[in-house]
Amino acid sequence: MPLNPIPPENKHKGDRSSEQFPTVTYEDNEVFIYAPYYIESMDVVIYDATGVAIYTYNAAMVAGRNTIILPQAVSDDKYSIVLSYGDVCLLGYF
Repeated sequence: MPLNPIPPENKHKGDRSSEQFPTVTYEDNEVFIYAPYYIESMDVVIYDATGVAIYTYNAAMVAGRNTIILPQAVSDDKYSIVLSYGDVCLLGYF
């Protein structure tokens, strides 16, 4: 699932390399967050189609795959996901 910075990332405009961001995939009731490096504290919020937060999670993310197992009710109603850490905020849609 593609994730987009909120607001669109342009603070590194002109830099030779861009910042690496986590990526997300999902299957059934599992969300996989692939972090390119260790992230000390990441907030993960899942919203339904009406914009109501239906699941929140906060944890450190190791470099590589991190798995979040969602309750069935959340798994059925999920619509978007927001990852935030430091000054980065990313939005993706299921």
